[in-house]
Amino acid sequence: MTEPGQPSQPTSSITHRTRRMAAVAALSCALAAQAATPAPAPAAPAAAPATDPLVEKVVDAYGGRAALSKVVAVRQRGRLVAVAQGGKQGAIVRLFARPDSLRIEIAYPDGSGEIRVAHQGRATRQGMDVTGTPPGTAMALQAARIALPFWLAAEPGRARHVGSVEREGVRYEGLAVDLPGGLELVAEVEPASGRIVRTVGLMEGPGGGRFEFTNAYSDFKKVDGVLFAMREQNFAGGRQTGETALEQVELLPSPPPGAFALDSKRL
Repeated sequence: MTEPGQPSQPTSSITHRTRRMAAVAALSCALAAQAATPAPAPAAPAAAPATDPLVEKVVDAYGGRAALSKVVAVRQRGRLVAVAQGGKQGAIVRLFARPDSLRIEIAYPDGSGEIRVAHQGRATRQGMDVTGTPPGTAMALQAARIALPFWLAAEPGRARHVGSVEREGVRYEGLAVDLPGGLELVAEVEPASGRIVRTVGLMEGPGGGRFEFTNAYSDFKKVDGVLFAMREQNFAGGRQTGETALEQVELLPSPPPGAFALDSKRL
């Protein structure tokens, strides 16, 4: 009790100061405890999916990832036999540029021939748009056949192993790549060498069935460290349509101007 006539003590101020001091002390303890607790370790990055050893075998066989990654454009010159046209013979020039552009010029001694172009999802034949038609699809598959080693070097996960096949007592391993438009390209690989000895391009045929374009490869040769098949046998629906023998392969720093214009003008 206070004596009569004296002012009462400021008990409320003392109480507020006490509460503030207690709050500061509690906050200090909390910060100290937080500092003493080690921060959680950062999560380890997810491991990249392992590359199929068969893909690496193919990449190494065709010159290795470093050599393949440097290729921008390829020009091939040679001779062809059009079996489907009674064995007609002529000259062929193919120009390929990554990722999947292709130009083909065919000339026969009688002055006939044709020009085909596949570029950025479109295809022409003698200047006529054949995109989405069987001739256009055949061009897309042909471009994919040339592009395949370069794709495997740049995007190894794009291919999937689809088992093995036996031909004439020899076992080959299959690698499949999906293409736009529901197309598929399957490469048959010789396990010992890593060389692609056959490709099968699959498209939807009449009646919903699968139609096959098949190429068999031989006479392999390295050009500036990159492997090419210098001889091809071509089949469509199980029947041979032609044969191509390359005489010259060049690696170009860039495609010639206008190479993939969708017209029928010769370069």
